[in-house]
Amino acid sequence: MKKMLIIIAVATAIIALVILGAKTETEEVPVINVGVAHRVMIEGFEDAAYFEIGFDERKEFGLIGEDEIGLTEENRYKITEADIGEFMGTVIEGEGDIVGSKAYHFAKYPDSDKICIIETPEGFEFYTGSIFKQLEAGESSDLIFETFGFPENLEKAEVQYAFDYTAFEITDEGEIEQIFEIFSGKENIGDEKAFEIMDSDYTGKGCFVVLTAKNGFELYINYYPEIEMFWARGYFLLSESETETLNKIFKLE
Repeated sequence: MKKMLIIIAVATAIIALVILGAKTETEEVPVINVGVAHRVMIEGFEDAAYFEIGFDERKEFGLIGEDEIGLTEENRYKITEADIGEFMGTVIEGEGDIVGSKAYHFAKYPDSDKICIIETPEGFEFYTGSIFKQLEAGESSDLIFETFGFPENLEKAEVQYAFDYTAFEITDEGEIEQIFEIFSGKENIGDEKAFEIMDSDYTGKGCFVVLTAKNGFELYINYYPEIEMFWARGYFLLSESETETLNKIFKLE
């Protein structure tokens, strides 16, 4: 159970590498063709790590058809000058000569910080990012919400009973307010104590709550009603009444 929970937590943030795309009519910009996903950090986005875009993210941003199952030369997206949006920042950490490269918004998604185009020494390439901040034992859940800019920066809240499959979206403003009121101000009990609790009678029942920020970053929260606990880059305990309220909102009754 411990290993499974750790894998799930990591899976919400790690981005795998694949290169692909679709054709455009405008002037093309050189594109890198690499085989290894390297992490880069961009100035101004120090809480996020960016990697060469993965297959699923290409589907997410419309760079490949939803029915595509592989990459071919015919469906490779050719980055053009029209794709280059506003300047985001300079790469301050990464392998090789990429440090110092400029990162730009993708013009198709000007408000998203999750996807960007980096001008590397070899050419332009799509990168996607995730916020990797983890909380230490004793730290408050408020710190992770502040990193994402929640609740003010909330775009949508979804509930998943199976990972990466949305059951429904929470649209009631009162319910969203209750969620943040309950999840806020909690103290991280740490992995060791959390695993001790999970080793009791926990069967794995619960759900994922996916909070998407207006700038595209997503926070996955693992909710464990049986043991009155949730994970949001740290483990936090809930009261019986708080659990009952969340069960109603997440339709777990």
